[in-house]
Amino acid sequence: MKHSTIVDIFSSHSTKQLSTVLSGNIFAAGFGFFTVLLISRDLSVSDFGLFNLAMSYMVIMARFAAFGTEIPLIKYCSSYISAGKNEEAGQVVRTSFYIRITVSLILAFFTFSSTELIAIRLFHYPELVPLIKLSAIGIFTISTFSFIRTVF
Repeated sequence: MKHSTIVDIFSSHSTKQLSTVLSGNIFAAGFGFFTVLLISRDLSVSDFGLFNLAMSYMVIMARFAAFGTEIPLIKYCSSYISAGKNEEAGQVVRTSFYIRITVSLILAFFTFSSTELIAIRLFHYPELVPLIKLSAIGIFTISTFSFIRTVF
């Protein structure tokens, strides 16, 4: 059995791919952090709280839109591709995509159509109505980009 040296480990193809993903995640987190800093400078404490409430609702609903498709997508696609069954892997991707789009559209439509109910009855803030409507669009967008990130 061959023992790898530290140089071999750091120069491997997998390590290079991992560092690419890691740097992309760090960039995305930094971009999000600075975006929140810029937004928070121009909003009052109350408005920033409402903004965060709407963003949290959007992110939670987008996670529900994933509907448990990410792990099976990765598991079955990788096993089908490693076995040379590209047609089956493509079918898994398509099925997962259709489920994700359908569920995210249903959640976005539900959110948009019940904006007043969510803002007034659930959160007790009528000022949230326009932000919740924007969140409805964000549910679909985040869900779609999350699927693309998972596949590619």
